[in-house]
Amino acid sequence: MPAAAGRHGIDQFDATKLDDPVTGGGIKSRRLGVENDLALHRPCSGDLSWPRIDPKQLAEALDRTRDAARDAGVALCLPRMPVSELIRYYDTGIRLADYTCRNAWNTMFIGRQGAAYSCWIKRVGNVREQTLQELWNNPEMRAFRQTCRTRLFAMCPGCCFLEHKTMRDPEGEGE
Repeated sequence: MPAAAGRHGIDQFDATKLDDPVTGGGIKSRRLGVENDLALHRPCSGDLSWPRIDPKQLAEALDRTRDAARDAGVALCLPRMPVSELIRYYDTGIRLADYTCRNAWNTMFIGRQGAAYSCWIKRVGNVREQTLQELWNNPEMRAFRQTCRTRLFAMCPGCCFLEHKTMRDPEGEGE
Protein backbone atom coordinates (compact mmCIF):
# COMPACT_ATOMS: atom_id res chain seq x y z
CA MET A 1 0.00 0.00 0.00
CA PRO A 2 2.73 2.57 0.79
CA ALA A 3 4.35 1.97 -2.61
CA ALA A 4 1.01 2.38 -4.40
CA ALA A 5 0.28 5.56 -2.46
CA GLY A 6 3.69 6.97 -3.36
CA ARG A 7 3.19 6.24 -7.07
CA HIS A 8 0.03 8.34 -6.98
CA GLY A 9 1.54 11.21 -5.04
CA ILE A 10 -0.25 10.40 -1.80
CA ASP A 11 1.88 11.03 1.26
CA GLN A 12 -0.64 10.62 4.01
CA PHE A 13 -4.09 9.10 4.44
CA ASP A 14 -6.29 9.88 7.42
CA ALA A 15 -9.63 8.07 7.09
CA THR A 16 -11.02 9.92 10.10
CA LYS A 17 -11.09 13.15 8.08
CA LEU A 18 -12.72 11.94 4.88
CA ASP A 19 -16.01 13.63 5.69
CA ASP A 20 -14.43 16.68 7.30
CA PRO A 21 -16.15 19.73 5.74
CA VAL A 22 -13.17 21.94 6.61
CA THR A 23 -10.33 19.93 5.05
CA GLY A 24 -12.44 18.14 2.44
CA GLY A 25 -10.60 14.89 2.96
CA GLY A 26 -7.80 13.04 4.64
CA ILE A 27 -5.46 12.58 1.68
CA LYS A 28 -2.42 14.79 1.31
CA SER A 29 -0.85 14.99 -2.12
CA ARG A 30 2.55 16.24 -3.25
CA ARG A 31 1.84 17.05 -6.88
CA LEU A 32 4.48 19.32 -8.43
CA GLY A 33 6.23 19.35 -5.06
CA VAL A 34 3.41 21.29 -3.40
CA GLU A 35 1.41 19.65 -0.63
CA ASN A 36 -2.34 20.07 -0.99
CA ASP A 37 -5.56 18.31 -0.09
CA LEU A 38 -7.18 16.24 -2.81
CA ALA A 39 -10.81 17.23 -2.94
CA LEU A 40 -12.74 14.18 -1.81
CA HIS A 41 -16.43 14.90 -1.83
CA ARG A 42 -19.03 13.96 0.70
CA PRO A 43 -20.74 10.64 -0.10
CA CYS A 44 -22.61 10.70 -3.41
CA SER A 45 -21.99 14.39 -3.96
CA GLY A 46 -20.19 13.87 -7.25
CA ASP A 47 -17.20 12.33 -8.91
CA LEU A 48 -14.13 11.50 -6.85
CA SER A 49 -10.53 12.20 -7.78
CA TRP A 50 -8.76 8.99 -8.77
CA PRO A 51 -5.51 8.02 -10.48
CA ARG A 52 -6.03 8.50 -14.22
CA ILE A 53 -5.22 5.95 -16.95
CA ASP A 54 -5.60 6.88 -20.59
CA PRO A 55 -8.96 5.37 -21.71
CA LYS A 56 -7.66 4.14 -25.08
CA GLN A 57 -4.66 2.42 -23.51
CA LEU A 58 -6.83 0.82 -20.84
CA ALA A 59 -9.41 -0.41 -23.37
CA GLU A 60 -6.63 -1.95 -25.47
CA ALA A 61 -5.05 -3.57 -22.40
CA LEU A 62 -8.43 -5.00 -21.35
CA ASP A 63 -8.97 -6.39 -24.85
CA ARG A 64 -5.53 -8.05 -24.83
CA THR A 65 -6.18 -9.43 -21.35
CA ARG A 66 -9.57 -10.87 -22.36
CA ASP A 67 -8.01 -12.46 -25.46
CA ALA A 68 -5.11 -13.95 -23.48
CA ALA A 69 -7.47 -15.30 -20.80
CA ARG A 70 -9.73 -16.85 -23.46
CA ASP A 71 -6.75 -18.40 -25.29
CA ALA A 72 -5.42 -19.83 -22.01
CA GLY A 73 -8.83 -21.13 -20.94
CA VAL A 74 -8.80 -18.93 -17.85
CA ALA A 75 -11.93 -17.24 -16.50
CA LEU A 76 -11.36 -13.50 -16.30
CA CYS A 77 -13.05 -11.86 -13.33
CA LEU A 78 -13.48 -8.12 -13.68
CA PRO A 79 -15.08 -5.72 -11.22
CA ARG A 80 -18.88 -5.78 -11.15
CA MET A 81 -19.37 -2.86 -13.52
CA PRO A 82 -19.76 -2.48 -17.27
CA VAL A 83 -16.41 -2.23 -19.08
CA SER A 84 -17.29 1.35 -20.06
CA GLU A 85 -17.58 2.18 -16.32
CA LEU A 86 -14.28 0.46 -15.59
CA ILE A 87 -12.62 2.69 -18.18
CA ARG A 88 -14.42 5.74 -16.80
CA TYR A 89 -13.28 4.78 -13.29
CA TYR A 90 -9.64 5.26 -14.33
CA ASP A 91 -10.29 8.20 -16.66
CA THR A 92 -12.59 10.70 -14.99
CA GLY A 93 -13.67 8.89 -11.82
CA ILE A 94 -17.01 7.46 -10.85
CA ARG A 95 -20.28 8.73 -9.50
CA LEU A 96 -20.85 6.87 -6.24
CA ALA A 97 -24.60 7.32 -6.75
CA ASP A 98 -24.35 4.81 -9.63
CA TYR A 99 -22.99 2.10 -7.31
CA THR A 100 -24.15 -0.03 -4.43
CA CYS A 101 -22.36 -2.02 -1.73
CA ARG A 102 -22.69 -5.81 -1.74
CA ASN A 103 -20.61 -6.13 1.40
CA ALA A 104 -23.34 -5.06 3.79
CA TRP A 105 -25.49 -8.04 2.76
CA ASN A 106 -22.99 -10.85 2.34
CA THR A 107 -19.80 -10.33 4.33
CA MET A 108 -18.50 -9.86 7.83
CA PHE A 109 -14.81 -9.51 8.66
CA ILE A 110 -13.48 -10.69 12.01
CA GLY A 111 -10.30 -9.08 13.29
CA ARG A 112 -7.60 -10.90 15.22
CA GLN A 113 -9.03 -9.79 18.57
CA GLY A 114 -12.63 -10.64 17.65
CA ALA A 115 -13.80 -7.25 16.39
CA ALA A 116 -16.48 -7.71 13.73
CA TYR A 117 -16.82 -5.36 10.75
CA SER A 118 -19.48 -5.17 8.07
CA CYS A 119 -16.70 -3.56 6.06
CA TRP A 120 -13.42 -2.09 7.20
CA ILE A 121 -15.04 1.28 7.90
CA LYS A 122 -17.80 0.04 10.23
CA ARG A 123 -17.20 -1.94 13.41
CA VAL A 124 -20.41 -3.71 14.47
CA GLY A 125 -19.31 -5.56 17.60
CA ASN A 126 -17.08 -8.40 18.79
CA VAL A 127 -17.45 -12.18 18.45
CA ARG A 128 -16.25 -12.52 22.04
CA GLU A 129 -19.34 -10.66 23.21
CA GLN A 130 -22.03 -11.71 20.68
CA THR A 131 -22.67 -14.67 18.40
CA LEU A 132 -22.27 -14.23 14.64
CA GLN A 133 -26.05 -14.37 14.27
CA GLU A 134 -26.48 -11.63 16.87
CA LEU A 135 -23.81 -9.51 15.19
CA TRP A 136 -25.33 -10.03 11.74
CA ASN A 137 -28.71 -8.74 12.91
CA ASN A 138 -27.65 -6.19 15.54
CA PRO A 139 -28.71 -2.52 15.30
CA GLU A 140 -25.30 -1.36 14.03
CA MET A 141 -25.26 -3.85 11.16
CA ARG A 142 -28.88 -3.12 10.22
CA ALA A 143 -28.21 0.64 10.33
CA PHE A 144 -25.14 0.19 8.10
CA ARG A 145 -27.25 -1.75 5.56
CA GLN A 146 -29.90 0.97 5.60
CA THR A 147 -27.25 3.65 5.02
CA CYS A 148 -25.77 1.65 2.13
CA ARG A 149 -29.20 1.55 0.48
CA THR A 150 -29.14 5.33 0.07
CA ARG A 151 -25.47 6.36 -0.08
CA LEU A 152 -21.89 5.15 -0.04
CA PHE A 153 -18.79 6.62 1.54
CA ALA A 154 -15.79 8.53 0.18
CA MET A 155 -13.49 5.56 0.71
CA CYS A 156 -15.74 3.08 -1.18
CA PRO A 157 -14.18 3.47 -4.66
CA GLY A 158 -11.69 0.68 -5.13
CA CYS A 159 -13.51 -1.75 -2.84
CA CYS A 160 -14.03 -5.23 -4.28
CA PHE A 161 -17.62 -5.21 -3.02
CA LEU A 162 -18.60 -2.06 -4.93
CA GLU A 163 -21.06 -2.94 -7.66
CA HIS A 164 -22.54 -0.88 -10.48
CA LYS A 165 -26.32 -0.76 -10.11
CA THR A 166 -26.80 -2.17 -13.61
CA MET A 167 -24.99 -5.36 -12.51
CA ARG A 168 -27.18 -6.12 -9.49
CA ASP A 169 -28.66 -9.54 -9.07
CA PRO A 170 -32.46 -9.08 -9.15
CA GLU A 171 -32.75 -11.83 -6.51
CA GLY A 172 -30.59 -9.44 -4.56
CA GLU A 173 -29.60 -8.40 -1.20
CA GLY A 174 -32.49 -8.86 1.18
CA GLU A 175 -32.25 -7.18 4.53
